Amino acid sequence: MCRAIRPSTATATATVSESVSPSVFVSESTANLNLNLNLSTRALDEAARLARIEAKHPAPAPASEQLPQLLSAIPSLPLTLTPTPTPIQNYATPSAYQHADRIHWNNAVPISRYISEFRPSAVSIHQANWICVKCPIQRPSTAPSAVHSTKPLHSYESVKTRMKTQIQQTNRVSAAQKEQAVADILDIATWEGKTCGKWMLFVYPRNVDYVWGQICAAVVEGRLGWSAKVATLDPKANTFLICVYCQDFNDVIELERVLREMKSMGFNVTSGFKPDIFTELGIYNNNEWRIPATIHEKILRKIFSTAPEEL
Repeated sequence: MCRAIRPSTATATATVSESVSPSVFVSESTANLNLNLNLSTRALDEAARLARIEAKHPAPAPASEQLPQLLSAIPSLPLTLTPTPTPIQNYATPSAYQHADRIHWNNAVPISRYISEFRPSAVSIHQANWICVKCPIQRPSTAPSAVHSTKPLHSYESVKTRMKTQIQQTNRVSAAQKEQAVADILDIATWEGKTCGKWMLFVYPRNVDYVWGQICAAVVEGRLGWSAKVATLDPKANTFLICVYCQDFNDVIELERVLREMKSMGFNVTSGFKPDIFTELGIYNNNEWRIPATIHEKILRKIFSTAPEEL
């Protein structure tokens, strides 16, 4: 039995050497050999298991080999691509995007936020010319189909030339001649599908933000036309122009409905309906061809029988 006294180094070494028998070394060697064999067996089993997994789920091919297959699966793109809208501000969800000279509402956010962020009195003409809104719900047209099977014989230029020749010869243009010129232009525009136009409001700066906010909400709710726009701040202008658009100048029922809605909102329209084709052809007030700049004056007089108020 060993004592509980720490021996010196030399004595301890001698004692251990003398006390260990050869049989102990043999047992230890056998144990080490068995341990190594067990580890080797486990390693082989693990390698076999990994090989089976790899056989069932092979590793993907390198990216250089996958690229031709991926490209062949992508359909060919058209040559003409729609430009990506440019966000106005760095919001998580911008309330608007800008395309060319116009700011458009992003209908993924409430219209109230768009109205408050882009007030016409605060957006300079150097930033954009127009602030726009579009109705997400479109009304079906109630106008009879007026699309011609053949192209009209006259052209826009021939109508202008006819009116200019009349003025040069007599310096007079009758009401019937003006009506015919308007009818001919609308006839061509209908055949071409250019039937869009607008009712117009001219609003003083002190009221423009309020009026535009009301117009925006009404357009989005489907109470007015299919879209609207307002001019931005121009130091040279005395008023702001607001345009409320209708899709078809032939749809008299829809034009009258929109005009009545504008009146019920407290807004007085002072001029007739202006087709976009008139703007495209440069037909404004006091034009050189003496062609009326607006149409549907009878609807205007029918609804607004009293003198208009200032906005």
